[in-house]
Amino acid sequence: MYLCRREAVHSAVRLLQVTMPIPQNISAQWSEFIAEWCLGIEPVEKPSDVERAFEALRYLWPEFLDQLEAQGTQGSRGIYTIGTAITLGLTLAACEPLSGFGPVIARLRKGERSALAELEFAAALVRCGSTPVLEPQLGSKTLDCSVGVGSERVYIEVIAPEQAAGIKDAYATIQRIATELVERSMGIRTEVLLSDEPGGQLDAILDSVTATPPDGRVNSLGSIARVRRDFLGPQPPNVGPLITDLDPHPVIGVANMRVGGEALSTSATVRLKITDERAHRLLSNELSHFSPKERNILAIRTTEVPGGMRWWWPLVLRWFQPNRNRRVGAIVLYEQAAIFGEQFVTRQRWRVIANPYAYIPVPSSLINAIGALDESAAWDE
Repeated sequence: MYLCRREAVHSAVRLLQVTMPIPQNISAQWSEFIAEWCLGIEPVEKPSDVERAFEALRYLWPEFLDQLEAQGTQGSRGIYTIGTAITLGLTLAACEPLSGFGPVIARLRKGERSALAELEFAAALVRCGSTPVLEPQLGSKTLDCSVGVGSERVYIEVIAPEQAAGIKDAYATIQRIATELVERSMGIRTEVLLSDEPGGQLDAILDSVTATPPDGRVNSLGSIARVRRDFLGPQPPNVGPLITDLDPHPVIGVANMRVGGEALSTSATVRLKITDERAHRLLSNELSHFSPKERNILAIRTTEVPGGMRWWWPLVLRWFQPNRNRRVGAIVLYEQAAIFGEQFVTRQRWRVIANPYAYIPVPSSLINAIGALDESAAWDE
C-alpha cells in the first residue's frame, strides 16, 4: 500500500457506519460514492478511470479491496484512503496486460512489497509508450523488467532500499539496542545517536549507555555514538530526538517504551546514520544481476527511503567511477507523494542519471522519455 511522504496531510476520519460497499458501477453511483467513501471530495481522476482502478483491484488483488471495505465500515475513509487505492488500481490495470505480470502480482498478494516498486516502474514505462516485459530471463538470471528500444533491449532492476537486507539488518540492530535499554532502565529516557553500526562493540555500548547519568547532557562514546539520558519521573515519555545533529546524512530510528502500571515510565530512542559506504554497498549488490554485454538500468524507489531523492542524487554521482560499477548504464530515481490542495492528487518525481563510464550506454530516447515523466513543478507548487 502506498505511504504518503511529508508533503501529504491525512484526511479526516469520520466514525460513521458505511452503508454502501464500493460499487462495481462507480460511474452510475458517483455522487453516493463521493459522499460515503470520499467524504465529499472528488478525486482528480475521471469516474471511468476510478471505476477501472477498482475493477482492477477487485479482480487482481481482492484481499486488498476486502480490507479497504472492512476498514471503511470502521470509519477509515476519505479522499486519502480512496486516492491511494485509485493510484494502486491504475498501476495494476496498466501492468495487467504485460508479459510476466502473473508472478509479480502473486508476489505482491503474498506481501512482497518490492513487487509494488517493480509494477510502479513498469507502469511508468507504459506511460512512456513502451511495452515492457516483467521478470525476463537473461541466461540463468531473472531480472525485474526489460524494454525494447528500437532493435535493442534494456534490462532493468528495481530496488526499494528501505526493504533491502542491509537496511533491514540495521533496523533489527537498533531495535535490539532500544529494547535492551528499556529493560535495563527504570524511569529514564535514553537517546542514542549512532554514527555507525556497533558490530562487536554492541555489549560494550549498552554497558556504557546504561552507565551514563540521567542529567540531560550529551555524552560521546568515542566516535561511534552520542548519548543523552534524562530522568522522566511521572511524566509520559517523549521519544522524539533531542540530540542536535547537523550531519546531512539521513538516519533511521526506532523507539521503545514501557508505560503505566506501578513502574515509572521508561523509553529509549536509537538512531543510526546511513553512511555513503552502506548506501554504495546496497547499489553494488545489484551489479551481479546485470551482464556487462547488455544495456542496463538500476531504478531506485526513494519514496520511503531515508534521505529521499535529494540525498541519493549526489550519492549516485559518487558511485559512478571510471573503473567500477560500469555495468549500469543509468540510474533512475523516482518517488511518489500524495499532495493535498483543492484536490487530492498523486505526483511523482523522476530523475535519470546516465553513467558516463558505462560499458554500454542506455539509449538517450529512453532516458528522455523517463525524464519527461517528472512532475516536480506541480509537486513543488
